[in-house]
Amino acid sequence: MEAEYEKKISAAKSIEAVGAGGFGEVVSESTGRTEFVSVDIDIPGNSGLPVRLGRRLPMDTRYISEELGGIGNWDMDVPYIEATFSKLLGWSVAATNSPNRYKRCSISTPPLVEGTIFSSEEVSHGYQIHVPGVLDGVLLRETDAIPDPTDGLTYPWILNSYARVSCLATLKNGYPGEGFLLKLTDGTKYYFDYPVERIVPTLRKASKNVPGYSVERRRLFLLATRIEDGFGNYVNYQYSGDRLTGITSNDGRQITLVHGANSITASTSGRTWTYALQGGYLTSVTNPDSSTWTYTTFGNMGGRVDFQGDALSLDGFLPESSCLSASIESSPYTGGFQFNVKHPSGATASFSFQGRHFYRSYVPYLCMIDFFDHEVQLFSGINASPNNGYWHELINSGNTEYEYPTDPYDTEEVAGVAHIMQPNHFGVFALASQAVTGPGLAPIVTYYNYQIEEYPYCDQFSSVTGEIEGVRCNEDPCPAAACSDSVGRWVEVVTPAGDKVRRRFGVIYGENENLLLNEEVVSAAGQVLSSTVHTYYDGSNLANPPFAERFGWPHTIDPTTGVQRPRLVTEIRQQGVLFRNVVESFDAFARPIRVTRSSSPAP
Repeated sequence: MEAEYEKKISAAKSIEAVGAGGFGEVVSESTGRTEFVSVDIDIPGNSGLPVRLGRRLPMDTRYISEELGGIGNWDMDVPYIEATFSKLLGWSVAATNSPNRYKRCSISTPPLVEGTIFSSEEVSHGYQIHVPGVLDGVLLRETDAIPDPTDGLTYPWILNSYARVSCLATLKNGYPGEGFLLKLTDGTKYYFDYPVERIVPTLRKASKNVPGYSVERRRLFLLATRIEDGFGNYVNYQYSGDRLTGITSNDGRQITLVHGANSITASTSGRTWTYALQGGYLTSVTNPDSSTWTYTTFGNMGGRVDFQGDALSLDGFLPESSCLSASIESSPYTGGFQFNVKHPSGATASFSFQGRHFYRSYVPYLCMIDFFDHEVQLFSGINASPNNGYWHELINSGNTEYEYPTDPYDTEEVAGVAHIMQPNHFGVFALASQAVTGPGLAPIVTYYNYQIEEYPYCDQFSSVTGEIEGVRCNEDPCPAAACSDSVGRWVEVVTPAGDKVRRRFGVIYGENENLLLNEEVVSAAGQVLSSTVHTYYDGSNLANPPFAERFGWPHTIDPTTGVQRPRLVTEIRQQGVLFRNVVESFDAFARPIRVTRSSSPAP
């Protein structure tokens, strides 16, 4: 279960929509999480619809058999919606005998899970959507706060960008149930109706030999087969199995892909790109002019280790041992590695990554405990008492009672697992440095430094006494903990010239996570050249806002997703002058409609 913690947090981990660097790197300014994105073919046409062949490679825990793939260990960069669900029930939202079983779009509820041992929130992590160069986000169940388009369709889903999602009656390839139709605010439509399925790890709450306490899962990518604009133009995607074979448009643009054993070729108008594969990994891309991109391998071609399970030790049951420590101890985000990209010009960029855990402040302690009927041996060699940490829970007629054994050698028919519902941290492989070298080129090195603060859970209760221990959720955690700032966290980029660009991002759970709070530019000599402060709407600092604070609900317990936090004020101090940008009023979509800009001598 701990391996799933990272998937519970979307807002804090997301990569912002920033442009790619010269070697294809797209870096999150707040965490250093990085993915490499390359558009190899981009054919202009009579419409703005893209006929484009791209690929992407996230620097994350990556088991290729679980990912979309399509170009070796890289993903083909096509639009998709993806979800994870139970293998037994599939992506279903109603009972097996119900006509609504596969109405996964019309009925905006989480996928069903068999039995009562696992919840949908444990098995699935919401519905993710990716449109290259346009958006990455989560499908949100709408709240009716934003008016629907007046085209006669029903839109059960909404995105942070206000794009809407309606339903397609069928999928291709005979896969049962509905697909999704995305409509952007400019009227462009994406048809998600081509299913590609992957196997993901089985979840367990007991060892493998205990039946009934595991759930096998599948991950489904619904790939886009068509894009349309409001003027009748279209782009079609063709697939064979799980492979992209072509992209065509109504104005005659076309890309054709041929997949071989150790290579893939893509061609258009007599020009060919060749993708060389070694052991399933993409190692080079040769352009039509014979220039070449080369890459080191990344990712694991094998499957994950199928661990015995998450059952607690049978010699005692202290839930805190799982809820407070297991997630860090079993995290895959440890150690470091290097990824190299060689540009066709001959320059090479070496990217160094380091596993890091970033904490969130004011996260309430929710330790979920499941009990099963297994024989448990009590502590041996000590007397059982309320002070020795052993306890077990008895459910009698709906009431919870706590009982402490009198004989330390007795056994009881009670055991279980415990896991945290909302983690106060998340892991990434953060970019630590980037070094560019090449013939006749002095090394150009950029460094990335991250402030690491550890915040305790708030309102943490003792499983022995039931009393609240430590900091309360209405208290600042830092006076009582080893932290200095419970509101934000600094990230520092040191340029090759020695100058520093510093940014501070919000860390408060459910309030300002990932929002840019402060910016500074500091010279190599240590002089602050400019300083910027941003203030956002927080639900209480704007009287009678014309927009709804929440416009959608995700299928996760991450409260920031689906909430509007528009920027109210920006203040910049530079060269002795204070520049202010103040939003005086908003429209119903939280867009500024009246702004005051001013300047004055800085105090």
